[in-house]
Amino acid sequence: MNMIEINNLCGGYDKKEILHGVSLSIPAGSFTAIAGPNGCGKSTLLKHIIGELNPFSGEIKIDGISACGLDRIEKARKVSFVGQRSEFAGDFTVQELVTLGRYCHFDEASSSSIIDRSMEMVGIKHLKDRLISSLSGGEYQLAMISRALCQDTPIMLLDEITNNLDPKHELQILKLLKTFTAEGKTVVCILHDLSRILSYADHTIILKDGSVHADGLTESVITEETVNKVFDISCSIIHVDGHKLLTVY
Repeated sequence: MNMIEINNLCGGYDKKEILHGVSLSIPAGSFTAIAGPNGCGKSTLLKHIIGELNPFSGEIKIDGISACGLDRIEKARKVSFVGQRSEFAGDFTVQELVTLGRYCHFDEASSSSIIDRSMEMVGIKHLKDRLISSLSGGEYQLAMISRALCQDTPIMLLDEITNNLDPKHELQILKLLKTFTAEGKTVVCILHDLSRILSYADHTIILKDGSVHADGLTESVITEETVNKVFDISCSIIHVDGHKLLTVY
């Protein structure tokens, strides 16, 4: 079963086409990584899936339903999103920010425990009364991830969420996302660190120049040949203590 299906998608910003005939499927319960050079259309693709951008042509289906047939609340119950630079007007406390993830569920009776749990899972409950304007970049990113967890959707889309995190929190979040897929959730994450993709993603999509260059099981997509061709670098994949690591030279 595929949780997201995209057929011949063309899209972009204003009249500038960034994505050119993109077709792909994202399996349910997978940890799917999206990789590719800067400017290849990774973030644009996620924005089309959540409806922030409208396709020029093509179709997107979410859980078997055309995305254009879902209203805002229905889509928010199916898909949560953490972007690179999510900002809010006004100043909220961390708990207030996380609570925004419950707006689409209308279940105040159970929300309190879900809000607390989502903060505990990412390790920010001690920050719950802090204003978001006082947070570091990494702390703010963790709060946004907690908000997405609080939304409790079957699909999570995350755009370069590890960029502001220290190594400890980076590993914590990737391991947490991996546990969600074991529970049946579908995680789609844009990542630049190809070694992390090798360790955590079971399905990988590589975009290049707005088109799908490779799509499939991670071990068949993240290869020395493909990485060398797509990123124009020399690399080797080595095995260390049961893990695959990609070294660049």
